[in-house]
Amino acid sequence: MNNQSNDLVDYSNQKLTEFPTIVKQNLVIQINLKNNKLLTLPNLSNFSVLRTLDISRNRFIDLSPVSSLTSLRVLDCSENRIVSLGFVASLVNLEVLRASHNRISTVAIQMPNTLIDVDLSNNEIVSLDFLQHK
Repeated sequence: MNNQSNDLVDYSNQKLTEFPTIVKQNLVIQINLKNNKLLTLPNLSNFSVLRTLDISRNRFIDLSPVSSLTSLRVLDCSENRIVSLGFVASLVNLEVLRASHNRISTVAIQMPNTLIDVDLSNNEIVSLDFLQHK
């Protein structure tokens, strides 16, 4: 069962293979797509006030469409197949990043100064170059 109101969209545990159609994208504050079978994200630029995105437990490799979500404060992309966090640099309001259990090997990008909670555990990280920029 999905729940879609003006501010919350919940399609968790639906076995989705494609991103669902979401109306009034410019009003959505929170999206939960946890535990599906999603591989790709569409253009997300219309989600101009989105603050929380849970796309954990899917099959994502590339999250570059997330880079347009400049209002995003919480991102859970854990338990996917992500190899790069390059998209995070443009998330200027991001406070919480959960990216554990992926395939990330290096983190060379500049992390947003707003980040207060980061979980990169259980990845293949061999270099944390972003720490040199702090």
